[in-house]
Amino acid sequence: MVVLYLLALLLVTLVPFLLLFALLSRIPFIKRGYAGKERLWKIFWIFYVGIFMVFDFIYSGLSGVLTRSLYTDLAFVSSIYSWAICGGIPVWRCAFNVNLKGWGYLARTIAIIPICFVFLSIPTLGMFLFDGY
Repeated sequence: MVVLYLLALLLVTLVPFLLLFALLSRIPFIKRGYAGKERLWKIFWIFYVGIFMVFDFIYSGLSGVLTRSLYTDLAFVSSIYSWAICGGIPVWRCAFNVNLKGWGYLARTIAIIPICFVFLSIPTLGMFLFDGY
């Protein structure tokens, strides 16, 4: 049963990640970010933090309208997990495109924390989501 949980979560997380990555890699500003050639402030504040805020506004707006179910939780979790990975890659690669290298280390630390959370929480999240419904 645990294997089914992991497979379902992998599918729910991997498909949006691949779609989001394919879509974002076509935008020139973001393409330069994935190549590590963009300034860190643009990638971090506009791309990484800005899109996280959009996800938060959408989820908080929809949480009052939609009833909580397995599908809404999976949609939210998959979008946040996908964004943690897709948004963290250009931040990591552009981290040292700054004048002070300390900002690069700080940006890498901020970008890696959600990615670590994704990989550490997948097994327990599957049991929480599927056992609760």
